[in-house]
Amino acid sequence: MVGAVPRSNPDPVLAVRQSFLAAKMAEAEGRFQDSLAKFRSALDLQPQDPVLQFEFALLLHQLNVPDQARQHAERATALDPAFVPAWSLLGSIDLAGADKDASRAQPAAEELAHAYGLTPENSGLGLAYARALLLVDRPDEAWKVLDGISDRSGDPSYLRTLAQANDKRGADAAAGAAYEALIQADPDDRESLADAVEYYESRENFSRAIELLETLKKSSPDNPAIEDRIALDQMRAGRFDDAERALRAIGKVRPEDRAARRTLAAVLYQKGRADSAAEILRDLIAADPDDPSPVFTLALEQSADGKVDAAETALETFAKKLVGNASKDSLRRRIEGEIAALEYRVRDRAAARDRASKAAIASGDVAERALDVLLQDARDSGRPADGLEWARKAKDAEPKNPDYRADLAEFQIRSGDRPAGEKTLEDLASSGVAADVVAGVDAWMRLKEYGAAARVASAAAERFAGNADILFRLGAAQERAGHVADSEAAFRRVLAIRPNDASTLNYLGYMFADRSIRLEEARRLIQRALVLDPRNGAYLDSLGWACYRLNEVDEARRYLREAADRIPDDPTVQEHLGDVAARMGRRDEALVHWKKSLTLAPDEPAKIEAKIRALGTTP
Repeated sequence: MVGAVPRSNPDPVLAVRQSFLAAKMAEAEGRFQDSLAKFRSALDLQPQDPVLQFEFALLLHQLNVPDQARQHAERATALDPAFVPAWSLLGSIDLAGADKDASRAQPAAEELAHAYGLTPENSGLGLAYARALLLVDRPDEAWKVLDGISDRSGDPSYLRTLAQANDKRGADAAAGAAYEALIQADPDDRESLADAVEYYESRENFSRAIELLETLKKSSPDNPAIEDRIALDQMRAGRFDDAERALRAIGKVRPEDRAARRTLAAVLYQKGRADSAAEILRDLIAADPDDPSPVFTLALEQSADGKVDAAETALETFAKKLVGNASKDSLRRRIEGEIAALEYRVRDRAAARDRASKAAIASGDVAERALDVLLQDARDSGRPADGLEWARKAKDAEPKNPDYRADLAEFQIRSGDRPAGEKTLEDLASSGVAADVVAGVDAWMRLKEYGAAARVASAAAERFAGNADILFRLGAAQERAGHVADSEAAFRRVLAIRPNDASTLNYLGYMFADRSIRLEEARRLIQRALVLDPRNGAYLDSLGWACYRLNEVDEARRYLREAADRIPDDPTVQEHLGDVAARMGRRDEALVHWKKSLTLAPDEPAKIEAKIRALGTTP
């Protein structure tokens, strides 16, 4: 008997092709479950095909199944390391996931770097790569990628990323131009406006921030947060009357708005109505004893008024409530750091050091104010080894923080390891991020190596055009180095960028007053600073000193006494009060102030000792 003719095995290549085509057809028709099933059939037959793995991953990604999509995209890249679309998809999946899981940002940057390296002409891929670089705090590299992309100047996505890159790296002139171009390209985009507001606030351009907030308010008139923000920026800009009117209007409509009431208290403090301000804050604390914000505000304002004991009591009371609450330990340590700073301010250094050492670092988390106390104590007490130990701990806890790297370098130099310290400071100086450079300049200033500080700041001012923070430090370093004309030029550049920069107005005015030059201008500059921050003890001292140089001794004494009320343990204020008293013929009063200044660690004790000896008395 003749048997049946056996059927031949189906062609596997043909079967894969048919499953793939069926999968794509089902996908196009919206039959996604059928499409998934057909893809799985094809992959069962040919799992080593990178195109199949990629297409399946792409469908899973579109269906919002990111974990499985990532697995198959990663498989595609392993099968074909030169498969650009697979690398791009893998990076895009991780980039999208980084919004909820920050650990996904670094893989995204690496995957998109691989893809972009294979096709550097792909502008869309370059834009995604730049976004990933921003997420891993590499804004200088992001800017370089964006700088190489052409024909995207009118694309809002490109402009937003470019603005963010320049913002984060500290190239303020370029960042401002990019934000303005972004707003012009899409003036109704709320995200763009919000980003620009954040930028201008961070650069203390409150006038422009308020303009943009007013634009946002027109499109969202019922959003209370915008009104609160406008009033806050009015206060920051020194427009206290405008801020008070706005905040009182908010209070009538929304009496439950705690943020607005807290800002109103801060405004009233600036306007000299401390009792009314304190009453608002105490009411807020009574209504919600667990909210730290009004407690911090009250303590800050009390400290500014020279009421250090009251500020310390307010903070200690709140800190005690947090003892034993593990979820609030970071907050408790930060409060302890603030208390330690107050203790240090009134020269209770042993207590401050003990408190700060317990709060500074725990589980890789640094309480910055507590660390600052410990480092300053190491400087003032001449114990660089202690500073080196704490700086190293902080740097190990947060290795990317430029301030802690600079602190470590400073104390390496103070401890005798100059090569190691200089290497770190040169690395910071050559960084493509302005914040790194600023940290390094600050370290050179603390070391009183003003020539090095000026050299680094001068080079950085060219690389980071429009960065007022760098220019301010350039001016300060040049002034300390004795280059007054260059210092003035740097400060003028700051004021061209930030006309209402109170610190710069005060510094320039005091520089003139201290040298008895351009005294009327000095007074005007300092008065402008006080309009912006009327309770600042340092500014009051500057104005008193300008009046002294103008031989207006009664006015000088009035301002200097107010400064002493606010910062009673400042050696410069005490020295100036002694000088005024001496000019008025009040010898005993002058001696009291000068001798007190000597107990407060002044910068130039020999100069004060000479004044005391000139009156025939031993220092």
